[in-house]
Amino acid sequence: MEQKNPIQSADRIFHVIETIAESGPIGLMELSHRLNLHKSTIHRLLTSLSYMGYVEQEAETNKYQLTFKIVELSSKFLARMDILSLAHPYMEKLANQCQETVHLVKRSGTNVVYIDKISPLMTRDTSIQMGSQVGLARPMHCSAVGKSILAQLPENEVKDIWDNTPIEKKTKNTVCI
Repeated sequence: MEQKNPIQSADRIFHVIETIAESGPIGLMELSHRLNLHKSTIHRLLTSLSYMGYVEQEAETNKYQLTFKIVELSSKFLARMDILSLAHPYMEKLANQCQETVHLVKRSGTNVVYIDKISPLMTRDTSIQMGSQVGLARPMHCSAVGKSILAQLPENEVKDIWDNTPIEKKTKNTVCI
């Protein structure tokens, strides 16, 4: 059963933010097309987001992009998480001992979100290179850390996550069956 946001304007405004975050600078018409909303609706949402300081319009291209206000919010949120201050020294020690990057993630619905990342002071030639960053969200089914979490969950919960995740092939090795 698909659930709908009871506040349509909140649903729309966050879809605008998420789409701009995924696409980068985007024009009004393209955003209207992607979200299947009338351009006047998108314009009102962008005007509101601009007024609140979350988006800005590039003067040269007239495209809209996110401002750093989103980053400020996430930094404030992360700064209040006690787990970061507790885990950080252990992550540093582990990263330097194994000479690999260490991630701290949190489950968020059917995704994992990277909330800390420590690179070692020295790496080996065989160190694993990953394109990850704090704040990045990935579906559990197509990330090593997500699969590790799934392996520890009860079977019915794993099935529920699988059934409620859009299963997309992210790499040639992504399991989609």
